[in-house]
Amino acid sequence: MSVPGPGRALLLVLAVGMFMEQMDASALATVLPAIAVDFGIEPMPLKLALTAYIVAVAMFIPITGWLADRFGARRVFILSICAFMGGSLLCALSQDLVTFVVARFLQGTGAAAMSPVARLIIVRSVPREHLVGAISRWALPAMIAPVVGPLVGGFLATYASWHWIFWINLPIGFAGIVAARLVIPDMKAEDVPKLDAGGFSLLALCFPMLIFGMSVLSLPLVPAWLGPGLIVGGLLLGWTYIWRAGKVARPLLDTSLFRDLSFRVASIGSAVFRFSTGATHFLIPLMLQLGFGLSPLQSGLLTFAGAIGAASSKLFISKVFHLFGYAGVLWVTAWLAAALQGGMGFLQPGVEPLVVVAFMAAGGLVRATFFSGIQALGYATLPNDRAADVSILATVNNQLSVAGGIAAAGMVLEIWGGQSPGLADLQLALIVLGGVGALAALALIGLPKTLGRLR
Repeated sequence: MSVPGPGRALLLVLAVGMFMEQMDASALATVLPAIAVDFGIEPMPLKLALTAYIVAVAMFIPITGWLADRFGARRVFILSICAFMGGSLLCALSQDLVTFVVARFLQGTGAAAMSPVARLIIVRSVPREHLVGAISRWALPAMIAPVVGPLVGGFLATYASWHWIFWINLPIGFAGIVAARLVIPDMKAEDVPKLDAGGFSLLALCFPMLIFGMSVLSLPLVPAWLGPGLIVGGLLLGWTYIWRAGKVARPLLDTSLFRDLSFRVASIGSAVFRFSTGATHFLIPLMLQLGFGLSPLQSGLLTFAGAIGAASSKLFISKVFHLFGYAGVLWVTAWLAAALQGGMGFLQPGVEPLVVVAFMAAGGLVRATFFSGIQALGYATLPNDRAADVSILATVNNQLSVAGGIAAAGMVLEIWGGQSPGLADLQLALIVLGGVGALAALALIGLPKTLGRLR
């Protein structure tokens, strides 16, 4: 059943934000070496630009629903595009690492609201009988953008300039703002609960301290005490938040969800897996360009196969989990993903491009299967009225895990190879982090083998 005419226009406008966000993220990984050359630095410190964006997303996602209810979903959606455009403009104008990191953080504040608020607008605007199809169509850019992102980023970095991956966000964002004012209805909630400002303050300090503490542990430019100090401070703030969350009526992140076995297993497994695989988006372009001597475009032509593999998994995911259950499929895919990621570390310069494409496509397919299953597992045994709380906490967990993986990968490379790691260092990091990903399978121990089966 198709979505009604007004619904199609609404979905197209809301898809602009997701497409811009996903395109930017997938293109950036391909051009990191080119950015490092322009800034006159080694690529390793650029991990701060990646983690700054992710930390901003994790910080602000928990309050996006409250902001939409309090100030109106249309207004918050438009402001999120404005913030993303402002960050993009500052990224394009950046001439040093510090400015670039600040710009990426600003981008992340915008990205934090775009997708959650868009989903909220869809739920409140599209008739219930069209909701599944509407969300599926709206999410389509999330599958398309990672495919074309590496190609666009590689092409621009090779034949123009890396700055253009940010410049192109400006006309897209402007068109999205104009269309949003015309198409998106103005909606506010009548009874808005009080914001957990104390909880937000703790998390807004905890998340950056933890991730940036990990990111600067091995940087020679900062005092040796700074990294450990930030990590310890972040852990203390996190513990304070957990203690406080048990005493307030509506905590920003409801940590009581961890009492549920399925959610606890899903959270631990997802965190370990994303910690491992999140770093591949940072490591593989570096290996292909710095280690194999490929151009950004050649690198993008190889890495985009991962997105193709991920998209193809949608053809059979439901059937596989219904047939074998969560535990069996997740166990197998965790080990396969680790083997494929580690296998990338054994590739050498001059390898046939089709071999790299095969590794990337297979890895994308296996990772997407694991991600889909572990995400569904988090909801498996909790009541429907907890779905919103599950979604927020799971999203924050996933974002922080990826940021932690990138920070850890950079730290390991800096310890082994200094600020100029060689091919062997990049390969070893892929192998070691692949092994870490295999540990996600251990989180599944104790999970009922029949959970998720339909036959």
